[in-house]
Amino acid sequence: MTRKLSDGAIWLAIGFLSSYLVHLFPMFVGQVLLPLHFIVLLAGSLSGSAIGSTVGFALPLLTAITLGRPPLQPPVAIFMSVELLCYGLIMGLMKEKNVYMALVYAWITGRVVFSFAVLVVAPMLGFKMDTFSSLMVSFALGIPGAIIQFLLIPTISKRVKLSR
Repeated sequence: MTRKLSDGAIWLAIGFLSSYLVHLFPMFVGQVLLPLHFIVLLAGSLSGSAIGSTVGFALPLLTAITLGRPPLQPPVAIFMSVELLCYGLIMGLMKEKNVYMALVYAWITGRVVFSFAVLVVAPMLGFKMDTFSSLMVSFALGIPGAIIQFLLIPTISKRVKLSR
């Protein structure tokens, strides 16, 4: 139990620090590199679904409150929290399987949940969020970050698991 709590705290600290460093640059850098996504995917892969999903839910809210990004108004941080919860959960559930397959499943599930939130839930709550085309542009902006994740996460995950 203590190990899981300390793992979660370490992932939150790493996520906060990476978000802080990325957001020292212009706003779009975070949308391109996806630092929170990277940390949550690693947390799920290395620490399991409970830690991955908890970190995934808490990290965007923590950085939104302290750093102002992702924004709370419109509620991008809230929708990202649900998306990253899915990322951490899927990676944790599939951590013993093929990491590449787990990444693809996590990305698809998380993006579907985020899209649903933006296109369906936001208007129901009275928020005028991006249209479908703007959503696709934001996904396209994240392609470099996804490529970096696809290249680094399996390697990091494998190395850390071998060292334990």
